[in-house]
Amino acid sequence: MYSADKAEDLLSFYSGWVEDLPDDLTTMVVFLTAPPAPFVPAELVGSPMVAVACCHVGDHGQAEESLRPLRDFASAEIDIVGPMPYLALQSMFDNAAPHGSHNYWKTAYLDELSTEVIETMVERCGGLRNLNPHSTFHLHHLGGAVGRVNGSATAFSHRNRPFVFNVIGQWDEGELRDEHVSWVKDTWDALQLVGAGDPYLNFLANETDDEVRAAYGADTYE
Repeated sequence: MYSADKAEDLLSFYSGWVEDLPDDLTTMVVFLTAPPAPFVPAELVGSPMVAVACCHVGDHGQAEESLRPLRDFASAEIDIVGPMPYLALQSMFDNAAPHGSHNYWKTAYLDELSTEVIETMVERCGGLRNLNPHSTFHLHHLGGAVGRVNGSATAFSHRNRPFVFNVIGQWDEGELRDEHVSWVKDTWDALQLVGAGDPYLNFLANETDDEVRAAYGADTYE
């Protein structure tokens, strides 16, 4: 987990690093507010951060080798990457979605992390400091085995896209809904202007009929 002021450089590095990652390693960049978790130093709680979440399912030595460039890129404020049971990984984000919270999401694929995309992403995620600390932005790297399946073979089309993002506005009962929804919509709109594409099927919320069709792909939808 890195301080937010490293986000632009991190994304520029990340764009090239993931091109050669093995299938055993899946990663995701997360813009977040540092939570009051046991692994977060007290002085960082509530700070804007950017993290790279990882899951490697192969040999531990190979995992360390694949992750070395990330660790060499810059010293992280928090580094908890290490061997753990799959169930521990699977439940790692549970506290970020407490029962009863309200959510509004918007999603889209990206063909690349261009300079314009990175700058827009970083600028828009600066708005997280004004929202409920559970609001966040996820950038998933795809590729690998996902990309080797024909796009018409399953309900999930667009398998040739290397990235997909999810903008997540989350708030509690009694908080201002409109400011969270507006941030999500405005962030999605800004990324559409610099190259974002169709929505990802698994992250749909209350999209229009045309957006649902686009998520499936016209041929698959029919």
